Amino acid sequence: MDYNKLTSYQSVSLILIVIVNHLILDLPNNFIDDCGSGAILNSIYVIFLGFIFCMVLIKLFKNFSNSDLLDISEFLGGKVLKNFIGILFIAYLLFTLSILLRDFAEGLTLTYFPQMPLFIILILFLIPPAISNKMGFKVIIKANSFIVPITLLSFIIVSISTISSFQIQKAFPILGYGSYKTFFVGSSNIFAFSGLGFLYFIAPMLNNKQDFKKITYISFWITSFLLFFSIVSLILSFSFLRFLNELSPIYLLVRATNYGQFFQRPEAIFMFIWILSFIAYLSSLIIFLLYVVKKTIKVKNPNSLSLLICNIIFVIAIIPTSIWQVKYLQSVFYKYLSLILFGVIGLTILILANIKQKKLRRLKPNA
Repeated sequence: MDYNKLTSYQSVSLILIVIVNHLILDLPNNFIDDCGSGAILNSIYVIFLGFIFCMVLIKLFKNFSNSDLLDISEFLGGKVLKNFIGILFIAYLLFTLSILLRDFAEGLTLTYFPQMPLFIILILFLIPPAISNKMGFKVIIKANSFIVPITLLSFIIVSISTISSFQIQKAFPILGYGSYKTFFVGSSNIFAFSGLGFLYFIAPMLNNKQDFKKITYISFWITSFLLFFSIVSLILSFSFLRFLNELSPIYLLVRATNYGQFFQRPEAIFMFIWILSFIAYLSSLIIFLLYVVKKTIKVKNPNSLSLLICNIIFVIAIIPTSIWQVKYLQSVFYKYLSLILFGVIGLTILILANIKQKKLRRLKPNA
């Protein structure tokens, strides 16, 4: 499996496929649940925190331009630390894929297929990633690069279409549930940039190693734009959204918007695009999961594990007994797990590795 020669566009698409699918599912609702009408101000605050995170990440990776987090972990603490971090990310990716698959499948069941057993929808979604991962990394990357701009265009259309229904008074009180909720509790919403977690692994795959900084900032600003305008559209269009946790908030925007007589059922078109996007998301994260597995346990042909990985994802996805358990795991457990893994563990390893490298450089001339 060849994991190199990624262009800047392909790399940005890999990162954006994560944020796009989180927006489709429930990400804006997390902001609104935490901050109420203050979610608009909170999103600006979180974007500021995300920008600081990007600057720090670029600075820390400057001395490791040809290494990913696993390589850096091995440099810092040997194979023990590398394997430990690898296992953490394997568990994280399995959990993330399973919970988001269950959430998306529940939404489809509730909205379109109330009579269809949930496990059938789960299986149908896992078949394409299982097949595509056997076809190889390049096939998934090319498909992802094609689907992402179409999905982004759908978001832009939805956002523009809702402008006519905006009611500015719904943005007040601007601090929502208060400054403590908006700035302290709401700071945890930086997990919205979890798609940038790809940056921990993408450096060795780049065709041009100097593009890392450009890819980081392009991904960050597009993510920020999508996040901010999705939250603005939801708050200014609905006053009851935070109580409708069982539906995708972006889907509600589509259904509430009039697209003229030519498009009588526009939600079906958007849902088809988002289904393709979600399949691309599953395929992309599974290929990265196989990448981490390959580097952690030294599997010669990780493609052969794709069917096993899909089976594990299916088993985990079917475990929750209700949609409310799924929403809790997604909005709480996934949220803080992302913060710990990317914001604490990842940055700590990079900081300590940079300190170690500086010490080695100082000792080298004296050796």
